[in-house]
Amino acid sequence: MGDVLKDLGRAKPPTPAVDHERMERDLAQILTLPRPQPPGARRDQATFRRLAPALAAVGVVALLLLTLLPSDRSQSPAGPGEWWHVQVASSALTVVGTTADPYVLELRTDTAYWLADRRKVVVRANGHMGWRSEADLTRWLAAGSPAQVPEVGTARAVRVGPVRASARESTDGPFGPVHVQWPFTERDRLPSDPAELRAVLRSADGGSPYVHARLAMAMTAAPLRLDQRRAALSLLRTLDGVRDNGVGLAVAAPPAGQFTHLETQLVVDQETAQAISVRTVLTAAEHGLPAGAVVESEDYSLVGTTHDAPQVPADVLVNGEPDTPFIMVR
Repeated sequence: MGDVLKDLGRAKPPTPAVDHERMERDLAQILTLPRPQPPGARRDQATFRRLAPALAAVGVVALLLLTLLPSDRSQSPAGPGEWWHVQVASSALTVVGTTADPYVLELRTDTAYWLADRRKVVVRANGHMGWRSEADLTRWLAAGSPAQVPEVGTARAVRVGPVRASARESTDGPFGPVHVQWPFTERDRLPSDPAELRAVLRSADGGSPYVHARLAMAMTAAPLRLDQRRAALSLLRTLDGVRDNGVGLAVAAPPAGQFTHLETQLVVDQETAQAISVRTVLTAAEHGLPAGAVVESEDYSLVGTTHDAPQVPADVLVNGEPDTPFIMVR
């Protein structure tokens, strides 16, 4: 399993000819910007297992645990009680530059979710839009270290650098991927028999097998009982197109954003049926990225219940306008 901690088949394009003196000046300047830690330094399999017995390391993006300020410097938007707490380290690639000469930026964020009856609190730590590899850094420097760059194939530009923290609170929070949600307050109604669960999902959402596969994957990181999570995992294994890839379960994914040839993969702890990672990888080379490159991932840690109320840094406005590195340019 250790091999899946590495960015599979990461290929570096040849370094273009550049003005080395300018590169040195730009590099000295950019080193003053906040940067994510290199993947190899952020977490490995042993770290995951130390964080929670139910988890094992997987995915190419390492976990940077969300650091919450002490209670005397924070605000608590919800009262006491039992919460379901999940921390997620996310990564998403964006192809920028020009179609003829693209390079890749990576947005990394760490988000904490708290769910309770009729309460959902989401706190995103400071993120960062930066280079995916040293080769991409070289391309960015060669372009003149622009503060924002065009996103290939869209009407947006991408702002390079830090992304401010944000926090949101809502009631009756759902769980699951963005395209299919399930009310938190109805979780106990979900059956623990895979066949019955299949019928429930079909009646709740008439989507494709891929949509049902994503919901089953999401249920393994949701506030459910062990028997319900195991039912979701058993159901996932029977869905059309789902296969065992040796490190978990995988299903072909439809085109999304800038990428066309995709597969979504889930790795779970087989004993607890809790999610370790959900990631989407390329099945064929695109935009200079090799097959196997992870274009989007969510790695889960600290999955479980807590009686500690969510804490939001005092300088973060709850339900304020979230920061985004994506800018519409036309």
